[in-house]
Amino acid sequence: MKKALITFIILFVISLFTAIVSFAVCGGELIKAGVEYGVKAYEEYKAEKETQNDIAAMITMP
Repeated sequence: MKKALITFIILFVISLFTAIVSFAVCGGELIKAGVEYGVKAYEEYKAEKETQNDIAAMITMP
């Protein structure tokens, strides 16, 4: 029973370490891609908002 418990703990620690390393490597790439997508979406939103403001200004001028 003691050997089985020690084996379980060792395998659990190895599995946990692997999961943490995997998350650090892949998670970093996912966060990087998410930030890039967010910046792109914000720039498109900002450009669209400026276009809408220009049209609204032209309508109210006369």
